[in-house]
Amino acid sequence: MNVKRTPFLDSLATAAGFNLDNAAEARCIKCGEPFSNKNTHTAAGWKETAITGLCEDCFDRIFEA
Repeated sequence: MNVKRTPFLDSLATAAGFNLDNAAEARCIKCGEPFSNKNTHTAAGWKETAITGLCEDCFDRIFEA
C-alpha cells in the first residue's frame, strides 16, 4: 500500500472489514483481485478501497459517465 496510514484510514478500513496489517488478503468485491498498484493507482483510490471495497479500476468503470 502506498498511502500513509492514519488513524482515520485505519478506522475506515476496519469499518469496511479490511485488515490493513494483512493487506494481501484484501480483495476487490467486484473483480476479486487483491488490491495492488496494478488496479489502484492514486492515494484517493487507496482510500476508496477502504470505503467501497472496490479497486480503483472497478470503481472507475462503475461510475463512468
